[in-house]
Amino acid sequence: MKRHSQPSVVYLLSDVKDPELKEQLEHQFIQFEGLKKMYVEAQRNAFRAQANATKTLAEVQLSQLDFLIAASGAFDLISTEPVWMIRRRGDGEIAMECLLTERDIQRIARAETKKMKERTLEDGGQDDDEPEDDGDMFR
Repeated sequence: MKRHSQPSVVYLLSDVKDPELKEQLEHQFIQFEGLKKMYVEAQRNAFRAQANATKTLAEVQLSQLDFLIAASGAFDLISTEPVWMIRRRGDGEIAMECLLTERDIQRIARAETKKMKERTLEDGGQDDDEPEDDGDMFR
């Protein structure tokens, strides 16, 4: 099926008969073009600033990784736990902090599972008699 497009309506400034109105429209168009250029330039500068911020964030993250890789040579746990915060304490000492180890997360998950099973049994549900896993996540 062939689509026929409707022709658009086009008016030319040269078709304006009133010389004062024509001059006013020419002036307003020049002002419009100038403001449009300023807008596009500002928008591109904002995009550039955002791109630079993203690039700097990536450099910060790489620097943090380099720090942790080097620190894992002194502290074994740093080489086995994936999430660390690096900060300077109030006394100026540099600290590496792992808020929750994978083992902590496993213990929390087991405790929550146990609570849910207890609630289910209290509410009249049946236990699945699944064996309790007390080992590490990776064997």
